[in-house]
Amino acid sequence: MEKEAIILKLEKTDSTNSYARELIKDKNVDDGTIIWALEQTKGKGMGTNKWESEAGKNLTISIIFRPYFLAPEKQFSLLQAVALGVYDFLGLYLDETSIKWPNDIYTGNEKIAGILIENSLTGNKLDSSIAGIGININQIEFPAGLPNPSSLKIKTGMDLRLEESLDLVIQFINKYYNELKKGKTAEIEKKYHSSLYKLGEKIKFRTAGEEFYGAIKAVKESGELLIETGAGKLRSFGFKEVEY
Repeated sequence: MEKEAIILKLEKTDSTNSYARELIKDKNVDDGTIIWALEQTKGKGMGTNKWESEAGKNLTISIIFRPYFLAPEKQFSLLQAVALGVYDFLGLYLDETSIKWPNDIYTGNEKIAGILIENSLTGNKLDSSIAGIGININQIEFPAGLPNPSSLKIKTGMDLRLEESLDLVIQFINKYYNELKKGKTAEIEKKYHSSLYKLGEKIKFRTAGEEFYGAIKAVKESGELLIETGAGKLRSFGFKEVEY
C-alpha cells in the first residue's frame, strides 16, 4: 500500500516552487510532498514568465520528487509524466486537450494549465525535482495581457471543488510517476508524443529573427523539439528557442 501524500496547504505564498526550495534546504522532505497555495503573489512560469491566478479559484501547487532512480539524461521524462497526469485529469471534463511543448496544456487553442519543473543534480544523480503546476479551475476573468487563457469553469460551466480536483490530479500524476519508477519511459514518451498540440500540422514557427513553416515530428529524449521544415529537413530546438 502506497503512503498517503503529505499536503502542506497555505493560504498565501509568493511561489509554491520557492516555498518547496526552502523546504528542501531545511530538512529531508519525503518524495511526493505537495505544497498547495490558495493564493500566489509571484507565481512562476517558464523562464521569466509569471503564472497569473485568482486567489481561491484555481490549483496552484508544487510537488517535490526524489527521482534518484532516474538518470539525469532522462530528466525530461519526469516533465512528460507530470504533463500526462494533468492532461488525463483535464480529459475527465474536456474532449479536446493537448500538450503544447514543452509544458503547457491546451484546450483547443487556449491555455488551461502550465507546468514548471526545476531539477537539482548531485554528481550524476537527480537529487530532487520540484514540479510547479497551475491549473485554471473556476476562474472566469483573466488579465487582459494574457493571450489565450481558459478554465474548466469557462469550458464546462461547472464549479469544481478544489480539494477533489487536487486528489484527482495527484492520482493521475502518481500513476505516471510509478511507471517511471518501473522504467517505462518509452511508454510515457510515446503517449506524450501522441498528445502533442499541432503534431504533424504545417504551422508557423518563430525563432531568433526568423519565421518559418514546418511540422512538429517528435520530441527528443533530451526534450528538444524536432521540426520538419520541408524535403525531410529536420531542425532541433531547445526550451524557449522557438515559439508557435
